[in-house]
Amino acid sequence: MAYLRVLSGPDEGKKIPVEPDKSLCLGRADVDYIKLQDPLLSKVHCEFAARKGAFFVSDLASSNGTYLNDRKISTCPIKSGDRIRIGGSIVEFVEEHAAAVQEELLVLDREVADTLISRSIGDYQVQAKIGRGEVGTVYRAFQSSKNRLVAMKVFFPDVMHDEASMQRFLRGAQTASRLRHPNIVKVFATGRYQDLLYVVMELVDGGSVAQMMEERGISGTIDARKTMDVAKQALRALSYAHAQKIVHRNLKPSNILIDRKGVARLADLWLSKSLDSPDINLITRTGMHLGSLSYIPLEQMVDAKMVDQRSDVYSLGATMYTMLTGRPPYSGPAAEILRAARAGEFADPKKVNMSVPEDLGGIVVKAMQKMPERRYQTAAEMLADIEKVEKALGL
Repeated sequence: MAYLRVLSGPDEGKKIPVEPDKSLCLGRADVDYIKLQDPLLSKVHCEFAARKGAFFVSDLASSNGTYLNDRKISTCPIKSGDRIRIGGSIVEFVEEHAAAVQEELLVLDREVADTLISRSIGDYQVQAKIGRGEVGTVYRAFQSSKNRLVAMKVFFPDVMHDEASMQRFLRGAQTASRLRHPNIVKVFATGRYQDLLYVVMELVDGGSVAQMMEERGISGTIDARKTMDVAKQALRALSYAHAQKIVHRNLKPSNILIDRKGVARLADLWLSKSLDSPDINLITRTGMHLGSLSYIPLEQMVDAKMVDQRSDVYSLGATMYTMLTGRPPYSGPAAEILRAARAGEFADPKKVNMSVPEDLGGIVVKAMQKMPERRYQTAAEMLADIEKVEKALGL
């Protein structure tokens, strides 16, 4: 088991797990990886990754460089005890016996994922665990006052590691609770249980687009008809949210839920951003990996203040790409994803899957343009083009 220990800097004392099968990025940007508070860090600073049984650190074109044992490096193998200087911080790479670190890192699972089942939390009786993601565990619960089943997402303690994080979450959840649309998961309430924050949502009887793809086996592709159907519903939801000046900014296959009747709903709106609010920080947690990086537009990686409705258009385009081809537009270590995103280089979906209708592939490519001004400017524009393709195909 390996981890990074912050020896000096604003995050001194923090431990960050380094998993052998996942890339880990450090920086100060509001994207889906580890954010440190050091103002001297670049927004996207460096990456840690395992390759062929060894760990490596790579600089990601940072402004101030990455130094291994006081030597500036580009990419270099690391061993236990090595010290890496980034910005004004120093982190130490540590490898320990798996059992010793596992006990420390998995306390979270014992406290959250196991012990809440059958407990009463306010008006809610927790019945069963139905999912676990990067930031928390989702349970099925019964709300006695309303005589209904709900979904309760309980966040890991290190997601909301300070009062500022908690307040950002509460503001995001409050924003989401105002949204009422048939293609958006309803947010009913938020609360605290001991040191844990939770959000109570509509329970969707079905699974996510990501789960749908997993069920399809090796290819994992979803046909053009179903992809367009899901996309149209998502775009109607986005049009509604954007009209309320709210941007989702976390759209990906795992955040689009499909019920048993085929109705698609956008989930995790508690991460949304109100364009009228100066608060643009994403909620992140120690241990969060790069599962979302392939769906984040370049402007969001670089500066979260630049996010607008066209960022959601990009993310939906990337989600459609994954549905049609069975793979995300970008993959590999974080450094490769970031380089490809900066260059705007991804394979044409038609070349990955020859069954993708040419005009539909063109819609995806336009939605995923690197420069926001070259994308669809609104969800409604993209929706109109999809409906034209449907009509042309006789679907």
